Amino acid sequence: MKFSIIIPTFNRCHILWKALLSVKSQAYSDFEVIVIDDGSTDMTKSLVKEFEVDSRFKYFYKKNGGASSARNLGLEHSTGDMITYLDSDEELYSNYLEIANHFFSKNEDKIFGTSNFNFVLEKYDENFNKTERINFSSSQKMNVKFEDILNWKVKTCGTGIFHKANIDVSWDESITLLEDLDFLISIGEKYPNGFLHISYALFEYRQRYMTDGQCSLANYEDFSNAFKGIYDKHNGVKFNLEKEVYLGRYDKYAKLAQQFSDREVPAMNEYIFDQAKK
Repeated sequence: MKFSIIIPTFNRCHILWKALLSVKSQAYSDFEVIVIDDGSTDMTKSLVKEFEVDSRFKYFYKKNGGASSARNLGLEHSTGDMITYLDSDEELYSNYLEIANHFFSKNEDKIFGTSNFNFVLEKYDENFNKTERINFSSSQKMNVKFEDILNWKVKTCGTGIFHKANIDVSWDESITLLEDLDFLISIGEKYPNGFLHISYALFEYRQRYMTDGQCSLANYEDFSNAFKGIYDKHNGVKFNLEKEVYLGRYDKYAKLAQQFSDREVPAMNEYIFDQAKK
């Protein structure tokens, strides 16, 4: 089984190299890496060129249009049997593809899936010095069903999504937050019995705050609108989404947005760290 690893990136050459090295260190070798440069103005192209001495690494440039448009272009250029994604600020463990190949080879009827992961929150000061780090222990979630993904009981991110190459489902380029959840729901609507959960932590997912403006830019209002948008788009199409999950979060973040406007709660960056410590 050949894997296509799609990496969307924008002005992140200062951390992209770690992501690329994590791919190069994979124990399973039948893969291609498709780096979609979404309009970068830094040294991203030069960096990827250094990796292109390995013919499995491929670079494509496009005008800036967002991560979803970059992933869709990656799909157009992919030649693998199985597609997976890697966000440019994250790193895969060396057994990422090996374990995925094992699971999907043993479950040939499955079309798409996700894996467990380790989660890290990092905070930086204005000089990009790390001031705080919160580690969450390795995810040990077992027997995860698609309904758990659907209703946000098990969270996902762009990295760690797998699907067969011929699914004919694309990323919604109008969605810029929770687009990974939207994409999974769209696949599930077409293949409701095709979900496979990989019960191993295969990568480290990081959320960085107070850095160079590249990551974690969402605010309370953004999250409020994102949950409402996904509910309006998908509810009743194939599944009945749990109203309290989506509209409950819509109300929650809308109230937080108003409280922030009234200076009653801190900015979302500080709020997330406060909640993580509880």
